[in-house]
Amino acid sequence: MIDPQTIIKSQVADDKFQVDLNEIVEKYGTVMPPYGDKTITLQIYNQVASDDNINAIYDDSDTIGYVFINGSITITKNSDGTVYIQGMIWNLSDNLLINHIEVPSESYENGILLTSYYAFDLYVIRI
Repeated sequence: MIDPQTIIKSQVADDKFQVDLNEIVEKYGTVMPPYGDKTITLQIYNQVASDDNINAIYDDSDTIGYVFINGSITITKNSDGTVYIQGMIWNLSDNLLINHIEVPSESYENGILLTSYYAFDLYVIRI
């Protein structure tokens, strides 16, 4: 079991501005019975305060949402490969808060990327 205070981004990212959320849930997620879904909750700590929308989530096609600054997200990957992301997520195109993001398995061959203009850290807050 991972210590909840462990910074995991440094273990899965080559730089301080981007990380693959699919890789994190695969490596560090807790398997939930009875279907074998994996889940993890992460806290994002932005190192710079800014007026930019700086925590963007991308799949292979486009931006699929923004996580609020210094927010937390829960990521669950179902056994069929579908990934759900919940938290304080904003849909820029509709200018609305959204309940969750659903990312089908065929939509993230290159990963589900959490990116920022500025450096950030990720802490495990629940596994």
